[in-house]
Amino acid sequence: MFPNESMETRRRAYNFRLAKFGGHNSDSLVFGMDLARTLVLPYCGVERHRLWTKLLTIGYCIHSHDHHLTKKAEVDYNDIQSVLLCTLEHESLGDQPMRYKGLRYEDSGKNCDVRQSEQDPPVSVPSNSVLFYIGTPVICHGLENVIHLNGKIGDVQSCNNTTKQYGVHFENKSLKPAGVEQNNLRIEFDLPNVE
Repeated sequence: MFPNESMETRRRAYNFRLAKFGGHNSDSLVFGMDLARTLVLPYCGVERHRLWTKLLTIGYCIHSHDHHLTKKAEVDYNDIQSVLLCTLEHESLGDQPMRYKGLRYEDSGKNCDVRQSEQDPPVSVPSNSVLFYIGTPVICHGLENVIHLNGKIGDVQSCNNTTKQYGVHFENKSLKPAGVEQNNLRIEFDLPNVE
């Protein structure tokens, strides 16, 4: 079975449980967690993040913080949070660039706080030195020729480190994937709710 087939099989199983039992059901929660673990393809970062956030919230509602399913959802949610990885431009020229976890933007987006491990203190670096990993959820901003993409959320699906342009696959499926320059992207740390 190909990864995409496995993902679609799990999606159908989860959606079946949602339809049959509703979202606030342990069976639905377990199948949702199973689906969320398969959302590892580069264009699934936003969906993966949204689903884990939803599952964790449901776990708190239908179980306690101490329940084994809630604890498992917390562990997996923290794992996806560590996916917000980047490297720094001046360190990306070697064979093994240093990996950082992006934490937040500061100074109206001019700087990005990053750290290598949970034990390290955050370090503030210029935002234009942050290079995104495939699968990182991003938001477009400051685009002048395609202004309709400003504020749109997607996943980095490819990159050209020479031109600093990233292929972005948008959450809104009516939008075609687009090449976006590094300076017009930010890591989307806190995904807004979908209505």
